[in-house]
Amino acid sequence: MNLQYTFKKMETSDALAALAMEKIDSKLKAYAGSCINPRVTFSRDRDVWKIHFSMRTGDGHLIETTHSGPNVFSELDIIAQRVETQLLRHKEKQSSGKGNSGLSEATAKWGRPQRSLSWSEGSDYDAPVDAGDVLKFENARRGAPWKKQG
Repeated sequence: MNLQYTFKKMETSDALAALAMEKIDSKLKAYAGSCINPRVTFSRDRDVWKIHFSMRTGDGHLIETTHSGPNVFSELDIIAQRVETQLLRHKEKQSSGKGNSGLSEATAKWGRPQRSLSWSEGSDYDAPVDAGDVLKFENARRGAPWKKQG
């Protein structure tokens, strides 16, 4: 996995990036099939560290978490735990079938619906309506004699 690191209000730290790679990358490999653009943002404001993680899974689900506190190492542990929890929840939802709309199950049971997109004389649909006829009808319905009819 290629984790992208951003450091705000601080100097870049290769040691901190390596530690984040060690903690978070193992969780991503265990649960996520494909990760799209995983990012870790570190920022520091006085004595408070803030770590933000975001990524998209292969099916488009957003995994995002933020935590702040005085110790960067404990914050990384908490972020890794939250990422693991969200990935596990997402994986369980996908495997139980709760993540889809049910359309695939209905299609498997009854087949794909057949629709006629063109109008024909023998169909059950009404004839197509001209837009000018609709405007004339609406003007008459609203009682607007001052509008030009035609």
